[in-house]
Amino acid sequence: MKTKMKKTILASAVALMTVTNANAVELQLTEQQISAMGVQVAEVKTVSQIPSAWLNGEAIFALNKDYHQTASIAGQIVEVKRVHGPVQKGEVIAVMQSPELTLMQGDLIASLTELNSAEKTLKRAKQLSQAGASAAKNLQQAQFEVDRLTAQIAQQKQSLQITGFQGIDDLIKTRRIQPSLVEFKAPADGEMYDINISKGENIEAYQSIFSMGEVDHVTVHIPVPLKIAAQLEEGGTAEIKVAGEIINAPVMHIERTVDDMTQTRDVHIHLSVHNEQVLPGQRVQVRFMLTPKQTVLQVPVKSLTQFDGENAVFAANDAQVTPQAITVLATSDGRAFIKTDSQSITHVVSAGTTAIKLALSADEE
Repeated sequence: MKTKMKKTILASAVALMTVTNANAVELQLTEQQISAMGVQVAEVKTVSQIPSAWLNGEAIFALNKDYHQTASIAGQIVEVKRVHGPVQKGEVIAVMQSPELTLMQGDLIASLTELNSAEKTLKRAKQLSQAGASAAKNLQQAQFEVDRLTAQIAQQKQSLQITGFQGIDDLIKTRRIQPSLVEFKAPADGEMYDINISKGENIEAYQSIFSMGEVDHVTVHIPVPLKIAAQLEEGGTAEIKVAGEIINAPVMHIERTVDDMTQTRDVHIHLSVHNEQVLPGQRVQVRFMLTPKQTVLQVPVKSLTQFDGENAVFAANDAQVTPQAITVLATSDGRAFIKTDSQSITHVVSAGTTAIKLALSADEE
């Protein structure tokens, strides 16, 4: 009985359909027909951004928060305190003894002794010059020697500081050689992920000691297809899906070169993370919020249909339903982002599209 009633209602709907022009049709429905056909209507929204497809990315240490410690002089590792795990800024990772450091200390002590003597010579030269018993040339030469040694000592102190030597103040104060030890320290709070030395190993200058990075700042690296990359801007918004949650982050860098194998461009997103949400090495899904150049409408995905071989929606104006050809730009989380030539769509049919298509098809027959 119910089937017979639906057929009767469908037939009456077909009878009420009218042709408005050569390319479009309209279906006029009564409230009873709308209810019987299960037709539901949803509001259409105009949006300024649309999401891209989800892409795969990998978290790495932020490029400006990744540290690689090297030795500035040669020596022998006498102690390795840490080999992995979390470290704090200033924490000693390894200790090296260096004969070269002993020689550098000796050079500084010799320069300090020479400066002391040169300052005494300058003082005498000033006194003799004031008394008229010495030529101005002698005073200038004495001043030059003091200036030369002062500059030399400053350079020697800086060279010692660069090595990591901690005993400069005691060396200057006592004029005695201090233990020739270099401490390699963590430059920041973070995670140590590589150690390249062992106790007793003789190392050369500029040899790698350890690597670490700050884990509260990571960079997400994504190979992005050219079509999407062309729509991105540095400073734009990206969404990262982590454990079912969405984290917003800015686009930090877009490579100006293309990978010849994958035809993608590398994009970097800077992410400040808390409670270890994302860790270096972790794979995540990323999508970008794109700004279209044309007007884009947001409708429910379930409102999408096919009509006359084209993607379409059924625009609803009160009880009047009109098929509208569309281009689907993206779909996400039950939403569809579309463009259409019609600028007057305010509502679309979100349920009952099959019944409407049957009504339209029956009329064509």
